[in-house]
Amino acid sequence: MRTGSGNATEGRGRRIPRKKWARSFQAMVGAGLIGCLAQAASLSLPTISTVAGGGTSQEEGVPAAQALLKYPEDLAVDGAGNLYLSDRSTLRVRKIDTQGVIRTVAGNGQGGYNGDGIAATSATLVPMGIAVDAQGNLFIAEDVRIRMVSPSGVITTLVGDGNRGFSGDGGPAIAASISSPIDPEVDAQGNLYFIDRGNRRVRKLTPDGVISTVVGNGSFSGTFPEGTRALDVGFEAQGLGISPSGEILLVGGFDHRVYRLDQQGRLWTVAGGGFFGADPMATNVVLHGLRDVASDARGNVYVSQNAIVQMIAPDGAIHLVAGRHNRRDGFADVETGYGGDGGPAVQALLKDVVGLAVTPDGQLFVADRGNARVRKITPVSQPETPAGMFALRWAGDRDGGGGAVVSGDFNGDGRADLATVSKPGRYDYEYWAVGSVCLLLQSSAGAFEDEGSSCINMPAPTAPLPTRPSPTFRGVGLAVADMNGIERRRHRHRARQPATRFPLQLVLRRLEHARGRVGRHRR
Repeated sequence: MRTGSGNATEGRGRRIPRKKWARSFQAMVGAGLIGCLAQAASLSLPTISTVAGGGTSQEEGVPAAQALLKYPEDLAVDGAGNLYLSDRSTLRVRKIDTQGVIRTVAGNGQGGYNGDGIAATSATLVPMGIAVDAQGNLFIAEDVRIRMVSPSGVITTLVGDGNRGFSGDGGPAIAASISSPIDPEVDAQGNLYFIDRGNRRVRKLTPDGVISTVVGNGSFSGTFPEGTRALDVGFEAQGLGISPSGEILLVGGFDHRVYRLDQQGRLWTVAGGGFFGADPMATNVVLHGLRDVASDARGNVYVSQNAIVQMIAPDGAIHLVAGRHNRRDGFADVETGYGGDGGPAVQALLKDVVGLAVTPDGQLFVADRGNARVRKITPVSQPETPAGMFALRWAGDRDGGGGAVVSGDFNGDGRADLATVSKPGRYDYEYWAVGSVCLLLQSSAGAFEDEGSSCINMPAPTAPLPTRPSPTFRGVGLAVADMNGIERRRHRHRARQPATRFPLQLVLRRLEHARGRVGRHRR
């Protein structure tokens, strides 16, 4: 593609100064950001409080807020509204009833295994995760076993022969070998799913006691194409949840994504996998420090991430629920600490959040492990789709050469125009630096003319860019604009593609310092 220098063409032959279309970019971004802020302000913000931990008491039957917790990790809620938590440091599982009183329901404070058929409070164990079913049975993931505590308080082994390893698929779970299971969950049919972490698999226990693998082949292969059959991937899961429709939700421990396992046994990305520090669309962002995943009755997906909790709505938008997360200009700074009880959850401080549990009425419990507390967030109002969320999409072609292309009506003539951003280098994370930006206006005949379009060369960055994505990555910015129905074109092949995305504010910041340099650009 060949482009000329000078001003851009407006409508049918009129030319607009380069500064004018740059200002129009800024106006669109500003309008989108203002719309998002106005929308956020109109929502009632959920509040946060501490329900357990922060005290000094190690007695049974005391108010949970007066209790001493050390390492609260996983959470579960039963049908009556009782909250269960596993504390790996004290080697116990504890229950907080609806009156806020805490008691131990499993574990005697010592690690190991001292047999089944005994009172759960006399059992030695190392709880790595918990779940509760509709009948009130409590499931505890341990080192090489998964055990069950009945409503009468007796503990038995359901999964694991006591040997570390992988075996037993298709047979009785009690004779199978597992390794370091975590995060069990029970679906509406009574199937128990758990992450067999040492074997890099997700496994399933049916109500009749048969074990099988549903995700992973035991290898470690990193990322994989969308819709890949789950049994064919090398997968290292970090967290597990179940959606209202029965789909399995998984947190990938390697590629920082949230996946769903559909009814056909294939994996699809729900959040993560992008390269933006912050963005309205969940699949456009980089998600670091993911730990657990949960879902509410409305189909919202919650994820714990470092010191924040975020929610992915059914429309694919991602929203901050709790913790302080500075997302201005694409930044993704997270503050850690303890504070904010009684106020809006998005102004609170948390530290190393891990397990999540959601009640049927939408209350969200968070294991604030770094603060040795369990905190409760009131139900989140269902947000509207952010303005411009679908305007600029990341198409996932990270290894594509050249740069990115977005489309929108930049001169107000009702036709979709194109803006191209070139970058030196091949891999977005490592070398994302804008080389030039060009505007191509569509003619009345539907063509993008080679002549008469404006290109501006960007100044080279003054400091080396990060070599990999990180929470402090500054190589991209947040762009929000209301441009629905856009399409992406590869100029060389003229092939229609899904709309893509580029760091618009970064481009605009550099435009402001480009000092009017105009050049020619080839792709």
